[in-house]
Amino acid sequence: MPKDTTTMSSSKGGAPVYLASAAENGSEPDTATHSGTGTSSGSDAEAYSSPDRKQNTFYPPARGDDSEEREPLTSSTTITSAATLSSSFVAGGNPNDQKLKLRNFAAPSSPTDDEKERADYAEEVLFKPFRWLSDLNELYGFRLLFMLFVAQHIMKGFAGTFVGQPERFIYKSYHISGPQVQIYMGVSGLPWALKPIFGLLSDLVPINGYNKRPYILGASFLGVTSMLFLAFLEVPVTMIVMFFFCIALQRSVCDLLTEAKYAEALKKKPEHGPDLMTFVWGGIEMFGLIALMCVGPLVEWIGPRKPYLLLMPFASLILYPTYKNYLDETKRPAAETQAHRKKLVTENKEVFMLCILITICTLCMTVSGTLFTSVRLHALTALVVLVVILFSFSVILRPEIAKMNAFYVLQGSLSIGIGGASFYFFTDGPKEYPTGPHFSTFFFVTVLGVTGTLCSLCGLWFYNRFLKNYSYITLLTLTNLLGVALSILDIAIFTRSNVAWGISDHLFVMGGTVSASLIGNWQWMPGVVMLSQMCPRNMEATLYALLAGCHNLGNSISEYLGAFVLEELGCTPTGQGDETTKFDNLWVAALIQTVVPMFTIALIPYMIPNNKQTDTILVDAPDSATKGSLYSKWFPDTTGYQQVARMESQSPRSSGDPGSKDSPTAARGASV
Repeated sequence: MPKDTTTMSSSKGGAPVYLASAAENGSEPDTATHSGTGTSSGSDAEAYSSPDRKQNTFYPPARGDDSEEREPLTSSTTITSAATLSSSFVAGGNPNDQKLKLRNFAAPSSPTDDEKERADYAEEVLFKPFRWLSDLNELYGFRLLFMLFVAQHIMKGFAGTFVGQPERFIYKSYHISGPQVQIYMGVSGLPWALKPIFGLLSDLVPINGYNKRPYILGASFLGVTSMLFLAFLEVPVTMIVMFFFCIALQRSVCDLLTEAKYAEALKKKPEHGPDLMTFVWGGIEMFGLIALMCVGPLVEWIGPRKPYLLLMPFASLILYPTYKNYLDETKRPAAETQAHRKKLVTENKEVFMLCILITICTLCMTVSGTLFTSVRLHALTALVVLVVILFSFSVILRPEIAKMNAFYVLQGSLSIGIGGASFYFFTDGPKEYPTGPHFSTFFFVTVLGVTGTLCSLCGLWFYNRFLKNYSYITLLTLTNLLGVALSILDIAIFTRSNVAWGISDHLFVMGGTVSASLIGNWQWMPGVVMLSQMCPRNMEATLYALLAGCHNLGNSISEYLGAFVLEELGCTPTGQGDETTKFDNLWVAALIQTVVPMFTIALIPYMIPNNKQTDTILVDAPDSATKGSLYSKWFPDTTGYQQVARMESQSPRSSGDPGSKDSPTAARGASV
């Protein structure tokens, strides 16, 4: 789901985006990823969920709302000892006075014992992370943890954050206009909308009997060679766009198929699931911060191309554990593959159709954005894709899911992106824009990126602490209104009003970064929770990936529509000559960006369920994605759900017991 965050454009939902956040730029979209719930083991479709958060996508999931309550992987003796020691310093403000009271009214303790207790406590604090990792190693095994380290921490965290930052600067070196830069950035994020089809392909079409390894190796070959070509070859800009597309495809496929693996591990040991998710997402954030601190200076020192040469070894690390089968795949016989393929298509043909449809739409936008230069053609393509996606998903999916999906697709699509022009606004030098902010690459990429990421983490903590019990309607209405109000800052800086007020550009944008990061997470988290709740039982991961891919596609649509707005307003900077007049109407684009999302705010009471975030939403037929849909009414005997139910009702052994071999739940769970 990757959104544009390196500019002062609004985030999806109205908040301005000044930062170069990891998640939104290389990211991960996506859309985020919530693989804690999945289908039964044995299916590689369990973790089709995705993207990237900031390559605008439904990118990362919550680290677990129960993180404060879960049992840590430490002994009860250690916890009791630490709690006892801590309590001795709470009652009194002066530690010496408190120790004196303890000596007078409690059992006497020698200074040696007290120092030993302090040393033990310090040792516990110092070595606790290593013991925690050791416990995870015993629970899940070194092979899985190393695979997750490479695929999630290095690929998604470090490489995913790193790769998106120099991209605009490369287009700037080609003097590509702002609207066209925006189109190219949208194309490079489209692989995150392809995750559902790659999930189905890995399950339906194993290569040489393996479902995951060949796809990871193939995608990694494309990604690594694209980095090599990007660093050295002087090629037309369309080839540059395809290089970035292949680089994003590597991260998307590796992310998808390793998520499927740790989803299986989570189901085997669910009591330690929060710890494994903390390991995954904590590492992603940590390595993302490291990437942001490195990439800004590198782009300044060696240019925007050569950093990809330094990134190649990190992107290649995935090859070793994949080749050595750290995923622990077993070769599937051809007969078993054929039977599994037939069953999967029969029982989930509606999802299969939607996967094919979203793939076709994504490829149409890719071809349009890469091979043609007409911004009007791009906008027309995006509008057609928007209508097709809204209609098809609304017809096939049950009403609760269809309305929620339509809301988020509209919200993403109507949050008009203006990042292509605002990028030039902030980074043009005195020659190109004499009265502009003149941000350095280091400040624009590293300072704003690190600030935004740290504030995003604070926003997640605040959400988990204070906002997770609000209803969806209340929280989404409040945060979207705040986002619209905050986006007025865009208008202020594009009209240079902040300078008239005596506020420097750097300080003004830093304040906007903090606010946008906090509000952006408060908008994003309810969507992650709701998306998880909306996925029917036994097909959670499949439908989660499909809906997240749909939302990521909506984010790319917003870039195409925003490029059209910029083109019509004459905001077409290219980074050469005096282009001050090309920013005259940029504030008008920001105003449109502020006003249009108000339409989706008005839809919230009608399209979002009136439930708390802790409530179960799918109560009636929770294992059906098409119950009550127009498709099921028009073709009542053709849905996969009804066909399976009919087959099971005709089976002499069918008892309806979810644990029985012949129950509908068990039948579907074996293949999804």
